[in-house]
Parts: sequence; C-alpha cells; structure tokens
Amino acid sequence: MQEQAGVAEPAAAVLGSTAAAALDRQLYERSAGLPPAVEEDLRVLEERLAATGGSVSAAALEHVGVPRALQEVIGSRVHELPRPAVAIVRAAAVLAVPGTRSCSPG
Repeated sequence: MQEQAGVAEPAAAVLGSTAAAALDRQLYERSAGLPPAVEEDLRVLEERLAATGGSVSAAALEHVGVPRALQEVIGSRVHELPRPAVAIVRAAAVLAVPGTRSCSPG
C-alpha cells in the first residue's frame, strides 16, 4: 500500500528495516497514517528499544498506549469543544472500535 509507505520509511529509520517491515501495518493502523502520530509512536518505541536493548514486537506495540504528546494535543483540542461535544468524545473514548459518521449527531 502506498499509504503505508509514509509509515514504513520513518519506521525503518528508527527501528531498522526488519522490525519496520513487521510493524508497518500495525503502526499505520494505530496512527491512521498521520505523521505526528507515527512520529510519537516511533519515539516511544525508540525509547523502549534503548531501555531494553531488545527488539520491538507487535505485542510490545500493543502495550505502548497513546504517547503523552499525542494525549496532550488531543486533550487540548477536546477542551476547546462545546460541552455537549466533550460529553460525546468522552463517551466515545471507551469504545473498542472506531465510530462512524452515522454515530455523529445531526
């Protein structure tokens, strides 16, 4: 996929080509291909690699969680929303699956 190329290239630079090839699809799905989200995931994975001296697996990526910088950006955006929208965002945050347009009001 060409969309995944935007993830594969920076992932290979940080993780090495073998690990990047194993994780590029998962990184793409986690980030929706958004460069800031990819960068934050890779930064956290790079820190984990440095701390453990090991390799990064798909299982390790599952346990990374949402990087702090990304949480802060999202939090600041949510804070700017009207109160009813904030309530919807908070309720949606507990869903295990992405929402659809049919879920949105109006």
